[in-house]
Amino acid sequence: MSRDSEAAGRSPIVIALLAGILVALVALVVLVGISLRHSPSANPSTSATGSIGSGETRTNREMQAAGVPVPPPPKPVTDTSRIKETYPPGSRYRLVGKVALRGRASDKDWGVETVENLCYAGEVEVVRTIEKNDGTTLVETREFRRARTVSVFAHLEDVRVDLGPAGALILDLLDLYTGQLGQYSAINGASAKSLLQTIPGIQALADKLSTDEATKVVAFVDRLQGKQVRITYVNGQGVTTLTPLNGSLDADEQGFLLSVASLSDAYALPDLHSQEGQEWTVDAQQLVPILDPTLRARATGLVGVRQGPIVTENGKHTTTLAVLSGSAVELVATDQESETLAHWYPQGTLVFSFDDKIVTEGHLSGHIQLQQRSTNHILFEARHTLEPDYQVTYSCERLK
Repeated sequence: MSRDSEAAGRSPIVIALLAGILVALVALVVLVGISLRHSPSANPSTSATGSIGSGETRTNREMQAAGVPVPPPPKPVTDTSRIKETYPPGSRYRLVGKVALRGRASDKDWGVETVENLCYAGEVEVVRTIEKNDGTTLVETREFRRARTVSVFAHLEDVRVDLGPAGALILDLLDLYTGQLGQYSAINGASAKSLLQTIPGIQALADKLSTDEATKVVAFVDRLQGKQVRITYVNGQGVTTLTPLNGSLDADEQGFLLSVASLSDAYALPDLHSQEGQEWTVDAQQLVPILDPTLRARATGLVGVRQGPIVTENGKHTTTLAVLSGSAVELVATDQESETLAHWYPQGTLVFSFDDKIVTEGHLSGHIQLQQRSTNHILFEARHTLEPDYQVTYSCERLK
């Protein structure tokens, strides 16, 4: 791996990926049940003893005994008929979440501080197939079709990504420029230009960016991309078993999957009979159930939601759920090498379909403050900060 790629893995790119996780959580985690994730190392390792092989089923207790962090059980959905009606056996859903970040990234390492402009884009595409559902236990297969990110560090200040329509992929050619799954790939020169010309919103600046020696482009494709996993989820208990259907799952991936939010739509709109103007709050931990387990993140705070009018169009009934401005979520994440502190202010709208009983679209924007500092430096400390603006789009369509 090149020196540029190695440096990207240990400093600003880590912040970019973390920020992508945090700002995408309402739309990508609560609703998709997956977020863009990474290992803190540029070369993630897999624990042979903790891996689950293809076709092997392991319970959450067995994973916990093997050292995989198991999250606390989620708050149960009291109306079990809602669960049965929302996710009938045989139904399939395609979910796409996209996030774009833009801001100044400050990187202080061993007493030397640098500041540069960062533009980041990430997307995930997941297909859920419901196999069984009795209102208490839900068994589903998740296919991770896409899970990838790209970061552009540059002197230019007007670099931004256009997320495009909800549900449309924007990084469809990124895989052609990356190496091994789970590793960061530094892209320079002509290759960087070729890649940037494919990303909406950046194409016009591809020539300038690719000829500026200060520009660094880093691509990442998650190891979950291409994998299929059978997940058993029990209301009030969370994920109880995992079965990889192709390939293996290492300890980090198991920890990530133990936190999927299979009943997320029921949390977004807890009462199908609620009326316009009604407000409620959701525990931040319910909105942030999936964080990279190696970060040991803890979330506190409440997120406010207000229901808009019920609209009927072409025979379809929908309502808008507004994520209220002023909601603040505090996150603390620690591991053996660093501590991450985040102040997240989510705001935006979600569209809820009464016909399918799911959130079909979401748009978020706003601001997040994120800081990471090392905990293993003796004489100096490494500190990285990022305060980007962000945009998130989410879509879910029922395939059958």
